Amino acid sequence: MRVIFVDFAGTIVKHSDVVRKALYEYNLPFWKSRGFGGTAEELYRVLVETDRFFIQNRLNKGRPILPGEYEEMVARKLGLSISHEEAVAREMGFNSFYARNVSLVDGAAEGLAALSRIAPLFVFSHADTLRIVVALQRFDLLKYFAGIVPLSELGLRKPTGAAFEFIVKKLGTGHIIVGDKEHSDGVGEKYGFKFIDVRVGWDRVVDSVRSILIKDK
Repeated sequence: MRVIFVDFAGTIVKHSDVVRKALYEYNLPFWKSRGFGGTAEELYRVLVETDRFFIQNRLNKGRPILPGEYEEMVARKLGLSISHEEAVAREMGFNSFYARNVSLVDGAAEGLAALSRIAPLFVFSHADTLRIVVALQRFDLLKYFAGIVPLSELGLRKPTGAAFEFIVKKLGTGHIIVGDKEHSDGVGEKYGFKFIDVRVGWDRVVDSVRSILIKDK
């Protein structure tokens, strides 16, 4: 059975705007209240460094991030303190903030509805699974998906190919990956996936999927 895997950030939702909004409305006010005296840009650099650390951990060790670890590391880098309970609550709060403020990529809702009538859909993303679920529920899109492949929790990354190898072992080859990043989603081509770049527009994505599946029947 052919399966359609769909990236999340940049493919279903517009990601960059909400991350910037979270910096000024969610992260900076909290850390300021804890004694951080730097600028928003300085805090942003710490957040990016922390992201990169955990990405490398997954790449090199296949180790998923545990609840609270991200915020606890941010606190250490800032020379501040946070309890484990607060760290976990902060991460859950960010997921809620993200879902409330994120917007859909143009045509995503209609495109996903159409694809769900063609073949089973799975979210295939490095994003936190709870974040994905809450955002999809907000837009009533969760109903179109057969499931979510929790790459972050599994400690798998798309750019290294490990995420695609995982799918091949479970489901074989010949599937479709819809995404917006050639260096990440496009890596699936090396593992027998057909990559469709969502940047051409969701209408053309649907047409391309139909064409591929009809041709292969």
